[in-house]
Amino acid sequence: MSDLNPDDVLDNVADAITEKVRAGYDANAFVGMQIHSIDWNYGDWDDELKQLCTRVDVIPVTFEETSLATRTSDYFLCRCDLAIRCKFDPQLRTQAGPIHRKYVARLIHFMQELYQFLRPNPQSDDADVASGRLPNYRDAVWQESKVLFTFQRERLRTQGMFFGAMSVKYGVRKSIT
Repeated sequence: MSDLNPDDVLDNVADAITEKVRAGYDANAFVGMQIHSIDWNYGDWDDELKQLCTRVDVIPVTFEETSLATRTSDYFLCRCDLAIRCKFDPQLRTQAGPIHRKYVARLIHFMQELYQFLRPNPQSDDADVASGRLPNYRDAVWQESKVLFTFQRERLRTQGMFFGAMSVKYGVRKSIT
């Protein structure tokens, strides 16, 4: 039996989430989205995007050690945040008004798609999808997702940037036999 390093576990979960989202994008799971980058990073969300683009940032946040009744039930609960940022072309903003709502609505819809994409889907023929496991790190099993916010009006108004975030948690058993 070997014990896992919690920092490595959190990094592995972030890597696997990033790869799952990339694979979903490559397989057209998010119809009509043009994403310029899907990256694991420690995103500086206060930085204004300098170029016109849509980014998905996967940010490892923390882990909790959780113990249940038996030794085999001990696990790490790893939390990662996903930030969706989109810098709009200034031409989309009119002199008299804000960015057209259809562009913002599509990004909010993308957040809903991403939220569902990371959750288990018991109707799927794919065992990893049905069980909520991450394909590139099968020891990680989905536990919880939560939309933190869908966009920030102030950033949209002042920077012409959509910014939404969600949190996702995966459990990984502490010991592998």
